[in-house]
Amino acid sequence: MATKATTLWALGTVRSWLGAGSDTADDTDIQRVADGVSEFVERYTRRKFVTQTITEIQDSEAGQNQIYLHQY
Repeated sequence: MATKATTLWALGTVRSWLGAGSDTADDTDIQRVADGVSEFVERYTRRKFVTQTITEIQDSEAGQNQIYLHQY
């Protein structure tokens, strides 16, 4: 099973944390849980943690010294 681009943890990292050893029989289930937890975390926090490029165009007013990003 391929890792989703939004998964926060690599399969090897999760396997190591679980102490899964060398048996790869549960890799599909482990990856599915890692993907689901990653999606939950991003939805709950309303933040994207995986690196991404965002372009915003802002209108500015004279004397304005603050900028608000729509992503945050």
